[in-house]
Amino acid sequence: MTEKDIIITYFSLNAKEREEHFLSSSSLSFLQQGKVAVGNAHFAVLRENGTVSAYGDNTYGQCNVAGWRNVVRIAAGENHTAALMADGTVAAVGDNRYGQCNVADWLNVAELFADKNFTVAVTKQGRVLATKAAIPAEKKSRPKPEPDYVSLYEFHILEKSSIMIDKYLGHEETVTVPETIKGYPVTVIGEAAFENAKMRRLIFQPALQKICSYAFAFCVNLESVSFSEGLMSIEAYAFECCTSLTYVELPESIVRVGDWPFFGCTMLTQIAIPKKLSRKKDFLGGSSANIIIR
Repeated sequence: MTEKDIIITYFSLNAKEREEHFLSSSSLSFLQQGKVAVGNAHFAVLRENGTVSAYGDNTYGQCNVAGWRNVVRIAAGENHTAALMADGTVAAVGDNRYGQCNVADWLNVAELFADKNFTVAVTKQGRVLATKAAIPAEKKSRPKPEPDYVSLYEFHILEKSSIMIDKYLGHEETVTVPETIKGYPVTVIGEAAFENAKMRRLIFQPALQKICSYAFAFCVNLESVSFSEGLMSIEAYAFECCTSLTYVELPESIVRVGDWPFFGCTMLTQIAIPKKLSRKKDFLGGSSANIIIR
């Protein structure tokens, strides 16, 4: 059976027929000799000159065998291909999620085998070598996926590769402004972005640097705001008519506050501000709150 015959036969069969053909037909001798290796949706052929060709699905790079030389035997798992070289070393390409391609340090190999997610060899001294695939390595805790911020916010990417939130679309009672969206830090709350939102509690993250004018205007249910260090600027009327606010404490990082950011916050009784802002004229004009200088 020639390489051409193998290729034509392979691609003319469906998955089940391929398995039955390559395991029980005339191709079996090629498999036993390590001259043909069949995976889930790919196969490799060992040529007489010691090179290898591979065909079929290459999603994991399982067909990237063009550079192999002096090969004496090949084997294939579900999505990987392995080769035994004349000098007793082994090479493997393809899916390595279970370590099935970690064979670079194998020496003096005489026999080579592969299955779904592992590779096995026998050395000339009779020692069995196997990749750590039958039992996957201890799973590392995966990072929690980012919430579906697309359904909660309209936003765009700024020139400095950061995010400005343009519009809040949610209805939560407690809103924690995200630290990042799609991997970019959220640095700006845009003009009127949360206007008329119904939340009662608002929490900012350290990445936030600027709150634009009217950003939280008329959030009449808003009772508490937790500002974070890193916030540098609050623009004019940012919290206009948040009539349920009673206390505000601005972070030390604040360097600019626009005109009357708490205008119309009729229940606001105390505002704690950093000492460096204490001489700013009309810093919080429009509010009858008692200003506490820290």
